[in-house]
Amino acid sequence: MTDNLAELNIRQELGVSGGWDEKKDEKFFDTTTGVYNRDALNIWGQTEIDIAKRQKLPVTVAMFDIDLFKQVNDSIGHPQTDVLLKKTITEVKQTLRESDLLFRYGGDEFVILLLDSGMDNSRDVVMPKVEQVFLRNGLSISAGIHEIDKREKLEEVLRKVDSDLYEIKHRKKHE
Repeated sequence: MTDNLAELNIRQELGVSGGWDEKKDEKFFDTTTGVYNRDALNIWGQTEIDIAKRQKLPVTVAMFDIDLFKQVNDSIGHPQTDVLLKKTITEVKQTLRESDLLFRYGGDEFVILLLDSGMDNSRDVVMPKVEQVFLRNGLSISAGIHEIDKREKLEEVLRKVDSDLYEIKHRKKHE
């Protein structure tokens, strides 16, 4: 199934059952970066996953955190950090497919729902592109990534990728 067809099927079903029009409501967007916020993830994330599962499409969740973000903030100040963050996240969004959903989870943490993308593609193709965007902007990231199996719920997968993310950050600090 092509990415566009998967996107169309998911969006059509959401339009009927998931309140897609409500997703245009500004309360579901992060004001700094313009991407969906954590409330949007909490409300619609599982719906997106359930629809993809019913269509037997793989779904991978990636959570990434900007390395040493507080130091960047301290060195260039909040206003410039916000400009840098918005620019970088806009570029990240442009590297993703329309069917991939990017959320600001909190502070310097973001979640991507990679719909119709298995672990290998997400890990070996998508996330390196995301990482390159950050590197071009003088930043680096740490990421946890997990393909959802048919029994898992978003909440438990978020715990897993968050744990993986912090394990990676811990290893980076001690290298």
